[in-house]
Amino acid sequence: MTVSRSSHAAISVIVDPGPAPHTAPWDLELRGPLDPAVLEDVLGELACGDPGRPAWQHRLLRHGPEHHTLRFIQRDGAIAASVVGRIADLLTEPPPADRPLVPAQCAVLTRPPRQRYEAVYLEPAGPLDADAVREALRCVVAAHPQLRARVDATGGRILGPAAVWDGQVPLTEGEFTDEAGFAAAVAATGHALDATSGVQVRALLARDRRATGPRADRLAVIVHQLAVDAASWRTLVGDLTAALGTATVPPRPRRVPDALADWIGELRDLARDPDEVRHWSLVAERRAHALSSRRSAAVTRSGEVPDTARAAWDSGPGGERHLEFTVDEELTERITQGLARRLALTTGQVLTGVFALTLARWQRVDEVGFDVLSDPREGHPALRRHVGRLTGEHPVHLALDPGLDPLGQLAAVAGPLAASAGQAAGGAGFGACREWSPDPLLRDTLRALAPAPACLILHGPDEVLPGSAYPVPGSAPGRPRTGWRCGSRSPAAGCASAWAG
Repeated sequence: MTVSRSSHAAISVIVDPGPAPHTAPWDLELRGPLDPAVLEDVLGELACGDPGRPAWQHRLLRHGPEHHTLRFIQRDGAIAASVVGRIADLLTEPPPADRPLVPAQCAVLTRPPRQRYEAVYLEPAGPLDADAVREALRCVVAAHPQLRARVDATGGRILGPAAVWDGQVPLTEGEFTDEAGFAAAVAATGHALDATSGVQVRALLARDRRATGPRADRLAVIVHQLAVDAASWRTLVGDLTAALGTATVPPRPRRVPDALADWIGELRDLARDPDEVRHWSLVAERRAHALSSRRSAAVTRSGEVPDTARAAWDSGPGGERHLEFTVDEELTERITQGLARRLALTTGQVLTGVFALTLARWQRVDEVGFDVLSDPREGHPALRRHVGRLTGEHPVHLALDPGLDPLGQLAAVAGPLAASAGQAAGGAGFGACREWSPDPLLRDTLRALAPAPACLILHGPDEVLPGSAYPVPGSAPGRPRTGWRCGSRSPAAGCASAWAG
């Protein structure tokens, strides 16, 4: 079955309201190739706005292979003209055109293919039926097109939904006897993802067979990194939990209007903006100069760590060194609220400044460069429920005045901090210039920019996993490396983490 909005061949709809005063049921005459699943998808979307309303009662009369009549059965008077018109619009809207990968997705494809998936798991209170899980997953995938999008990695484009999709999200059933066995099963499932064919999500229903301790079956959801980021998980898990909690056929999650094309258009325009180009060119120049002059300036120095460091460990094939910092809730509130108001900065900007001061003290330098990972949805409410990778890293470079105390240093860089992400939320202009600048030299320069030895991750209020979901060890959603954390996770206070290599 296909859930695409329309066929590649044209379809026409003729609306017959019947004689005035139009109290009889309305008929829609459909000419052209019609997929009944597409019709059900359209009617299901119209019912999303009122979950308590029964589905539209109708009959589909087949006159020939490309000739049908959609007849509504009168329920409480005639079907409203606006509803019939909306059905006609949805059935005849053209198939979505191919679109480019967004910059954050392009960045994923430059990484080693060792692990291009993220995974979380749910522990339901009772046993789960595999058929119910399949139906719930089907509804979620139908609501979020990126989860079944085919990707042309060579051309850097999304080719639309899979041409043939049977409506069943691949679900694997298995057992585990310990955490290592569960992680191995998740990894095996993740390696089966194939973005080129539109298989960007799989699920694992793992039955708990541990010999001792409390038992709880787990439902792991594994998604290709092209199709998910930290903010996506909250939406995805929320929709899946709602579908699983329905005793009958799960309701179709509300289909969100696609605002992505407008956002991509804004980024393409921004990639030509002289001020945006100048900003990222200067940051890249400073980053390259700093790295070439201080190749040995690693984050750790002579075994020293700041007073707030609580733990350190080595992990990863690259020998990255992870250090964790904890800032208590009271200090977090003072930083993110008091300082932000005093300096006329956003929470993310003041956290960036505080991290810069910490890093400079740690490295014993007056000029610091690091990467920042933050979500661009904050500046685009229409993208809030978009499931797909939008979050990418952007470089920050700040020069601090050694003659000032920390508060003075922070105040002195308030202007650079306000401008550090460029003109787009989440520093998205950096990726736009890197992928779409008309200047090939700038594109090459930004693509060749070496990652900084430290990265600050700014978590928005929509990027914290719901309490019912847990990250699979080794595949934390949106948090590949963890570290410096604020004490409060409230939206007002914000929260952040950082890693250093």
